[in-house]
Amino acid sequence: AKGQVNDAIVTWLDGIQFSQHLARGGTLIFKLVAEMSLVSDLNALTDAVANRHVGTEKTTISKDVQALPADGFDWSEALGLEEAALEIGAKGMRQSKNPRQYYQDLMGSPQGADFTVPTANDVAALRALIAQAQSALRLPPSQAAPNLQALQDRVQTLAPFFRKTVPSLVKINGAREQIAGARDKLILAIRAPRPSG
Repeated sequence: AKGQVNDAIVTWLDGIQFSQHLARGGTLIFKLVAEMSLVSDLNALTDAVANRHVGTEKTTISKDVQALPADGFDWSEALGLEEAALEIGAKGMRQSKNPRQYYQDLMGSPQGADFTVPTANDVAALRALIAQAQSALRLPPSQAAPNLQALQDRVQTLAPFFRKTVPSLVKINGAREQIAGARDKLILAIRAPRPSG
């Protein structure tokens, strides 16, 4: 807006790097916060490129964007961390003298009528489902979508505690699609030939 395009480009590219640092090694909440920042920076760069405010910086922008994973981050890793936290919660319930109170303290609300303490078999079912979801999250978002939808449907077969706490696999993939779409749009804008004349 102030005509300081070069400074803006540096800031947006720094934002892309910051989103990578924010997401690295974190749970899904870190990835989702980083996703909002990353998509915003990608869209701003796309607008700058499309409006021909970018000249020689195209090479730097292209290099930085091409270096990004297509879906931005390691979503599989984050889901694994979420699963580990759920196992810790289940273990705490099993070891508690008052599992119902433990649940209430953990969740911040009373348990429902279907409350049960997750068993070792329940944990094994959770692990198997999350492992399949992690494999799907290593695929491009469009290829992962049907697998993740099927797994999302299977979440309803898990123990009640896990049904309430497993993150939405479909929404995770939706975030991945947002990043991939914004990244692809920027790459196309960079590759578009400049109008002659």
